[in-house]
Amino acid sequence: MKDICQSLSASRFKHKESDQTLQRVTASIGVAILRENDTPVSWFHRADKLLYCAKKDGRNGVKAERRLSS
Repeated sequence: MKDICQSLSASRFKHKESDQTLQRVTASIGVAILRENDTPVSWFHRADKLLYCAKKDGRNGVKAERRLSS
């Protein structure tokens, strides 16, 4: 997923109507594992917290939960 962030920030985009080049575009991504007892809200809440951790760590990055051990 880090490749997605790097590729996006390396790309140059132009406004469709004005043809003006936009500033660098970046993405911060939070990834939460769907657990057996999750509700949509609990799953989203964890992903959202991870997203804000990625932003706090300098943006243009990914924070993901580790896979749960069985």
